[in-house]
Amino acid sequence: MNWLRRWPAAAASRPFRLKKWWATTRCFTRSRGKYHVQVCTNISCLLVGGEELYEYTAKKLGLGNKEVTADGQFSIEEVECMGACSWAPAIQINYDFHHYVTPEKLDQLLDGLKQRTQ
Repeated sequence: MNWLRRWPAAAASRPFRLKKWWATTRCFTRSRGKYHVQVCTNISCLLVGGEELYEYTAKKLGLGNKEVTADGQFSIEEVECMGACSWAPAIQINYDFHHYVTPEKLDQLLDGLKQRTQ
């Protein structure tokens, strides 16, 4: 990370931006489903049911963390913070954010995606 200090006009946020960029490139380093479901379990989401929502999602899809369904359609990942603390619990499916997610809302989202793949 020494090269970051030499980067012209290096701001304090540069390492964070680099980290966010790297997080978006992970799709090239490990397999994911066509629909990658990320469930936030950081403290704000955790306090309003994020952990239960993650467990519900894993059970519904029959997956563990960072696993992919046999048909390659869905994968699930437990993530830390999505920056949606005011709208918790939050999930992200590919690059679409969903806030105030309940198990019922999650069922609707996943069923809608399943219908698209048929």
